[in-house]
Amino acid sequence: MQKGQTVLWIIVGVVVLAITGGVLIYTNYYNNRTTSTANPVVSQTPQPTSTPSPVDETLTWKIYKNTKYGFSFKYPEDWLQNKTTTIPFFEEPIIGPVKKGISVNIYENAGNLSAEQFLDQIYYKDLIGNQKTLKDTYMKNVSYRLVTIEGISATQFEPQQPTGSAGYMVWLTKGDIGILLRSNPVEEGKEILSQILSTFKFTQ
Repeated sequence: MQKGQTVLWIIVGVVVLAITGGVLIYTNYYNNRTTSTANPVVSQTPQPTSTPSPVDETLTWKIYKNTKYGFSFKYPEDWLQNKTTTIPFFEEPIIGPVKKGISVNIYENAGNLSAEQFLDQIYYKDLIGNQKTLKDTYMKNVSYRLVTIEGISATQFEPQQPTGSAGYMVWLTKGDIGILLRSNPVEEGKEILSQILSTFKFTQ
């Protein structure tokens, strides 16, 4: 083969390779472009699912402040203070017996008493004589549970009377005073008292 023909074949080979390579590159590009246009892949960042926060019912409640003994708490906005009865707080309107409400009693020089001592020496103090057996019955049917309020240990208890519940109570002491919060013996009483206690604060 002559030298000129060899060079010609080399040139033809290079041209063929160049054309083939170009066709392959274009075909690959066109296919990728068509696929991405027809079925675009959208990168989606997973969105965190948010859990709705529970509504704090006490936000709209009224505030009771006891400036003499230095504490405060919230109570339902539709309750009124009734200082003429043994139930300072009650729900309005009143239809028949009070269905909801709490009483707040302060006992001076009782800060050293446990909940059980308080019941025995103060709360059931007048149940003597022929009522002694009844008093013992009350004292034997009490379930105590320690709770913490404002960093202070308190006792929640539920005296069970023969005729029914005496309501849910919390005995809290600070310094030389004892504070008794008692709900009425209704089904919602325990929940309401717990909500009130969650807002309890010492102001001094």
